[in-house]
Amino acid sequence: IVGAGTTNITASQAGDTNYNAAPDVVQVLTVNPKEDQTINFPTIADKTLGDPAFGLSAVASSGLTVNYATTSDKITISGSQITLLKAGRAAVTASQNGNEIFNAAPSVTQSFCIKPNKPTIAANGINTENITLTSSADEGNQWFKDGAALNGSTNKTLAVTTPGIYKVHVKVDD
Repeated sequence: IVGAGTTNITASQAGDTNYNAAPDVVQVLTVNPKEDQTINFPTIADKTLGDPAFGLSAVASSGLTVNYATTSDKITISGSQITLLKAGRAAVTASQNGNEIFNAAPSVTQSFCIKPNKPTIAANGINTENITLTSSADEGNQWFKDGAALNGSTNKTLAVTTPGIYKVHVKVDD
C-alpha cells in the first residue's frame, strides 16, 4: 500500500491436469487517507514563583493524547504537570504525532510569565547618616524614590542619601 485510494485486486488460479481453472475473483481495496487533526491549547495564566505545580489541558481534535515539551530551564514537565523552578518567561509546546488514522497535528506553543516573589526590603543604619536598603532579590532590581525610578540604581543594595519613600521593583526577562 503506497497511499490512499481505491484499487481492484484480482485473484486467479490456473488449472492443472486435475482441476479446471478457477474463475477470477475481484475484490475492491479502499485505503482511506489519514485525517488531519488540530490541537486546542488554552493560554497558560501567569504564575508566581512558589505557586504549586499545575496541569496543562491541551486537547487534540482526534482524541489522541497530547504530549508536552519545553526547552526552558525555568520549569519541568512530567506528563501534563508543570513545576516552576525559576522566575522568567517559559514556553510549552503541545504536540500529537498522529497514528494510522490521523496525521500529526501542527504543534502549538504557549508561553507564560513566572513572576518573581514580591521583594522585601531590609534597612540598615536607621537613624544614622549611612542608611543602606537591601532587596531580597539578587538581581532584576530597580529602585524608586518618591515614585520615580532612580537612574542606574539596579543593584541589590541602595545607599540612601536623602529622605523619601523608597521602593524596589524586581523584573526578570520581560
